[in-house]
Amino acid sequence: MIIAGIDYSMSCPSLCIFDTELDFTFQNCDFYYLIDKKTKIIEEGNIHGEYYSKDSENVKRFDHISDWAITILKNQKVNHVYLEGYSMGSRGRVFHIAENTGVLKQKIYKAGITFEVIPPSTWKKEVVGKGNADKQYVYESLGIDLKTKFKSKSITSPINDIADSYFICKYGSLTTQSQ
Repeated sequence: MIIAGIDYSMSCPSLCIFDTELDFTFQNCDFYYLIDKKTKIIEEGNIHGEYYSKDSENVKRFDHISDWAITILKNQKVNHVYLEGYSMGSRGRVFHIAENTGVLKQKIYKAGITFEVIPPSTWKKEVVGKGNADKQYVYESLGIDLKTKFKSKSITSPINDIADSYFICKYGSLTTQSQ
């Protein structure tokens, strides 16, 4: 079974694709992310970054981001998606975030791919051991030096997004194994 863990956002969505026939490791996953900073794009090994220009019209932007994601899910023959749910502490443009995610959910549904929404505290507690883990804690739990790969001194997008999608997918892998 091919599964995906998705850290979905309007600024830097990240997908982690994994074949459950393999051992779950960072190297056995494929990562895809979308970002509006050309300096943050890498295409190296199992990490695939793609540039996009933010559209000022949200409807166009949501459509573009969800088309990008659904194309990857279909091309990778994903059977089931684990999608990060909303954080109860979210602030700012929460309605835009919800609309953006709703467009993706609709396209996943229409593509015939099953999905589950996983609250951030659930996957964090299960796979990194701390339900309220911050970006630093999640990144350190990864054990992979993405900061060097991205020539970054801090944990910013897409580093934290890749780490989140990895652990969401790991949660999905553990869930799939227990069924």
